[in-house]
Amino acid sequence: MVSGIPLEASVSSITSNGHWNISSRSRHPILRIIRAELPPQAPQASVLDEDSYIWRNSLTGQASEFSVSLFYATLYSSPSSVSWHKAVWFKKRIPRHAFITWLVMRDRMVTREAYFMGIGSFTDLFALRCCVWRGLLSRSALQHPQRLQDIVAWLSSSQINGKMRVILHLIFQASIYHLWKERNSRIHTNTSRPSHMVVKDLQLHLRTKLYSLDREDSADQRNGIGN
Repeated sequence: MVSGIPLEASVSSITSNGHWNISSRSRHPILRIIRAELPPQAPQASVLDEDSYIWRNSLTGQASEFSVSLFYATLYSSPSSVSWHKAVWFKKRIPRHAFITWLVMRDRMVTREAYFMGIGSFTDLFALRCCVWRGLLSRSALQHPQRLQDIVAWLSSSQINGKMRVILHLIFQASIYHLWKERNSRIHTNTSRPSHMVVKDLQLHLRTKLYSLDREDSADQRNGIGN
């Protein structure tokens, strides 16, 4: 052992009259670290008491029992909040749609700018996005924006609430997901569909989801949930 302390040693065996019985002359880096971390005053340890471990879960915290959650929070501090989290992680989301939307909002799609802003070879896909968004809301009296960031802000506005908010969030995420599928099809299989076909496919997908939500709401009402 670098420190000269046996593995089975107790605290009382390396203290004497308030001092640590650890060599002060060794310059070994590990022993120097140990000496630096020890409190100046050695505890009055009894040979009859069992040793126990204590842990400092944060750099400024007091010594206590080890806590996984507190130690994890010290290693990985909470990320700053973002304005779009409710547009992604709402309660009745479709998981795969939410995941693709999260990647887009985190700017983890390598084609994001071209995909949504109409730059380079994806200009036609940008036009398709506009057609899809307009096609889905063509029968609505809502004054909806077109740009991605404006749509996110609009979805969080107070003018939209209740079930309409859920529906619009589902439409928003589904449009991103189905456009991503169309983008992949154009790149990897060299095939494309007109906007009305993308809208039709998306509507069928959403109709199934909305039907399941209606059944959940009906079941909740029968069971008196939410009343």
